[in-house]
Amino acid sequence: MTRQEMLHKMVAGMESQGWVKSCLRGNEDLCVYRGDEGRKCAVGHLISDEEYDANMEITSNGIEELNYEYDLFNDEDIYFLEECQTAHDNTDSPEERKREFRELAKIYKLKWPKGENNE
Repeated sequence: MTRQEMLHKMVAGMESQGWVKSCLRGNEDLCVYRGDEGRKCAVGHLISDEEYDANMEITSNGIEELNYEYDLFNDEDIYFLEECQTAHDNTDSPEERKREFRELAKIYKLKWPKGENNE
């Protein structure tokens, strides 16, 4: 999957859940790949249900470690995905989250997905 395809998939997934973080009920500071109410973090949208393992939530400490354990992504994309994870995890509002992803698209010279809520 190219970075452009990754961005499109993450944006579509985050848009579908209103750009709300994927956290566990009662702990809004802890983001997870699969959270409450079917939400996923940005990178979680790139992990298929077949690839997903609940142990990812407790055994990985970031994308690099996740990839070492599960071999999900190309090594050259790790830094990009770490930045996407940071944009998801370290923003306080859906609006700020979306702004950060738009900025990442510019930095990486990727096209922002066109759509009803993304223009």
